[in-house]
Amino acid sequence: LELPPHQGLVLKLDIEGGEHEALLGARRSLEQAEHFVVQMEAHRGVAQRTGREPLDSLRWLRGLSGNVGISWVACNEREGRTYRNVSLEQPFFTQFPDGSVYDLVAWKGGVPATVA
Repeated sequence: LELPPHQGLVLKLDIEGGEHEALLGARRSLEQAEHFVVQMEAHRGVAQRTGREPLDSLRWLRGLSGNVGISWVACNEREGRTYRNVSLEQPFFTQFPDGSVYDLVAWKGGVPATVA
């Protein structure tokens, strides 16, 4: 997908373990986007089935932008809470061991209104 100049991009990925591969496929569009928002799930069962750490995708996004301008949060819809201090240096489920499903939201270029 070729994006026009100054275009933003929003990706909501809920594909039960294929999120990282979808991001790899969207690399060019993400690189071209002036700003983007990406939402995906962190689900313990899916992580165990696929062998993929949920934060791998956030680490990849951070590297895509040269570690500049990427922010992220974890949201627990059941609790109605947003966690802003998610470390990419520790496995996700050591930081959030309760077994809940979390939404991981990453963005480049400003702060989404729901996070501010």
